[in-house]
Amino acid sequence: MRVRLVAMPVISVAVGTLLAFSAGTAFGATPAASSRVSPRVMTCAGKVVFEPSSYVISCADANSGLVAAHWTLWTSSEATALAVYSANDCTPTCAAGKFQDYPAAVSFSAPKLTKYGTLYSQLKVLYLVGSKVHSVAMTLPLRPL
Repeated sequence: MRVRLVAMPVISVAVGTLLAFSAGTAFGATPAASSRVSPRVMTCAGKVVFEPSSYVISCADANSGLVAAHWTLWTSSEATALAVYSANDCTPTCAAGKFQDYPAAVSFSAPKLTKYGTLYSQLKVLYLVGSKVHSVAMTLPLRPL
């Protein structure tokens, strides 16, 4: 996945807009608890990680993911971050498409106890395209793929 970072002022401005659409989620509420080791998330490569700075969302083709994630909260029930959502525009095809980067607010939630430890099972990404908020929500892997 090609990574192009969005300037932090753009993310800062976008966060205000995203927060209005994320009622009930504590984006930016408290600093992340770095000493906490559980829950974690399973990556597409089958590794269990804590506060990843990047995360591939679409495991099959790596056509979307998170980069430059800054974790603002990591608790036993939810983790939140500000990040860049990078997605292939698939124009004219996914093989020939270009990656587009968008400021995003991210949350992992719904922890589940697995044989790999406690893993978050849900992902939600709110991202800005111009001034319009879009979202991606999905179930996360709970075992190696």
